[in-house]
Amino acid sequence: TAYALIEGGEGNTPLNDPGWPRGAAAIFNHPGRVAWWEGPPFGGGEWHSECKGDAAALNELLTLFAKLEGPKKRVVVLDGIGYSFWLDPNGTKRGDRKTKIDWSFTVWQADRWRMQKDLPPSLSAIPKEQTQPITTITVHTASMKWSEVKVPEGIEIIDNRMEAHGFKLTDGRVIEGKVTDLAGGALQAKVRFEELVPKKSGGYDYPELKSIETDNEGHWSIKNFGEKWCRIIVEREGYASRIAGYVRYDRQPGWEFMATTLAPLGSLRGRVVDEEGKPLADVAVAMRDLVSADGCPYDVIEEVFQKTTAEGSFHFKNIPEGKARLTGHREDYFFPGLGQLVTSPDQSLELRMQQAASISVQVEFSRDRQKRQYIANLTPEGGEKVGSWSGSAVVNDKNRVAFTGIPPGRYLLKVHPNPSTEAERMQEQPIALKGGEEATVMVKVEVTCY
Repeated sequence: TAYALIEGGEGNTPLNDPGWPRGAAAIFNHPGRVAWWEGPPFGGGEWHSECKGDAAALNELLTLFAKLEGPKKRVVVLDGIGYSFWLDPNGTKRGDRKTKIDWSFTVWQADRWRMQKDLPPSLSAIPKEQTQPITTITVHTASMKWSEVKVPEGIEIIDNRMEAHGFKLTDGRVIEGKVTDLAGGALQAKVRFEELVPKKSGGYDYPELKSIETDNEGHWSIKNFGEKWCRIIVEREGYASRIAGYVRYDRQPGWEFMATTLAPLGSLRGRVVDEEGKPLADVAVAMRDLVSADGCPYDVIEEVFQKTTAEGSFHFKNIPEGKARLTGHREDYFFPGLGQLVTSPDQSLELRMQQAASISVQVEFSRDRQKRQYIANLTPEGGEKVGSWSGSAVVNDKNRVAFTGIPPGRYLLKVHPNPSTEAERMQEQPIALKGGEEATVMVKVEVTCY
């Protein structure tokens, strides 16, 4: 079984209702739909219908929208032209009229919304403060007059057009923001704009483009924002610097607001040891699910991965007071479960790792595999569950595959072609793995002739 992170399609062929609120199917399957897609990662359930149409068609749709049962209903109004995410996910076809849309409709499956809400903050697509699903119609006003659109009573309107916030279209792309502390009080701060420049070796460089200061009320704004891909960083002495957001715009005018809460500065210092308490060097310690004291995810500029020193020590600085989850990785050791929950600041952490197992698999094929790709899967006996280890890897051209850093225990090994039919999926072979030892296994695979 495979689970797509995002899936979708073109056209307006009606989709079966997967569990939307009553009345949503008629809106989602509008004749003007040019594309649809479902996200987000880790479960899906948020459905997007991307449509073309004039104000009259939109008014008919809004009549149906007003009758929709259940969730909160919202209309968001934007300047400029809308573009289909599904037809142009990377923004490279903006000159193609087929990718342009006039509105989009977004609706949740209730069960999937609840599942997303229960995910860790770094994985969930739902803001912490959101207490119920919100069904939304987003309108792009480049090809229709907003004055001709009639929104029925009972529907919340969020007007993000330039004129609604005191700006003109000639102001180009406008970004405003306000900086506060955890109690909601205004903070004076510095706002830096850094370009994201991909490096050939991977990752990014972040040259600074400019910086501005907020006013006494923590407010800042910038007009005619450029087209470069940037991240916006807010910082103040005594507080953990925070990435307020990322921007990558086309040449259209538009308005956006970024509210940024800064948390007091904290840190995490500790060391990684083995089962006997001896320090472990070169362990990759990762800081995950970082949240401030208000429980909200906190995107920091601090590197969230570190290698331990010869004394097994690590030190995360410029992070907020709050909570995080720490994990460690080294090929010959493993960290049990999903990680250790920690509170910042803390200067005496100890992460205890255990000796891991490894396995080397030699695959013996019944005949030449005809350059087909084969995959080895190693899964826990009794089935996968949250916090358990499993892995998969491609069999190399020497018909070998290896796994390291495995928690000791009983596993099932299976080798099969990719892609494969059910008939080609060989039986699973049980394997017992011990900590600190490498198992060597021979697997025979019957190759089907094509």
